[in-house]
Amino acid sequence: MLAAPNMQPSSRLLIAATILAVIFNAAIIFDVLRNSNTGLYDEGQFVEDIGAFCFLSGSLALFGSAFFLSGLEKFIRSGLGAMNLMFFLREVDVHEINVPFPIKEISSNDLKDGLFVVLFLVLGTLFLVKYRHNWKQALGYFQNRIGVLFAVGIGIFATAGLLEQLHFSFAEELLEANGAYCFFLAALLTILIPPTDADSLEAPR
Repeated sequence: MLAAPNMQPSSRLLIAATILAVIFNAAIIFDVLRNSNTGLYDEGQFVEDIGAFCFLSGSLALFGSAFFLSGLEKFIRSGLGAMNLMFFLREVDVHEINVPFPIKEISSNDLKDGLFVVLFLVLGTLFLVKYRHNWKQALGYFQNRIGVLFAVGIGIFATAGLLEQLHFSFAEELLEANGAYCFFLAALLTILIPPTDADSLEAPR
């Protein structure tokens, strides 16, 4: 199935990624419920590290591909790369690590949230100044599987935030890792599906 000659690279990637996600989630759930391995989802442990790795990898992939581009496409990829990087910094907690004081201050949640606000304000201002007439093209960038993955990831994070308030730590951390995985896949598809392709402007199948 993965090797079907008429299958698009993005479809192959999503099928393989879905199988990997099912195996990953099943293994984690089994180990926690069957073997009581609660350390998997503690702060700074395996499940959280997977999420951080996905954010950082997605950020590097987007920044790397944006380096060779220009115009609106460069802006979109750089913006998405910056967003992934901010999420990575949000996941990393260096308070327990022996690092200089300024770095510990940067890692505070209040400052991280403030940097998120600044990032979106800067990106929004730049878009309005340089690309406000290209809003249809920018919207077309997300009218495919890329947009679906970002939407699913955002929905997963919203659900994880609710579970955090209810103190369901295991479900919260596992959902956050899956949300980060969705963002990582969206970053890869951003590279595989150029916005100028007809397929990128079609509704997801």
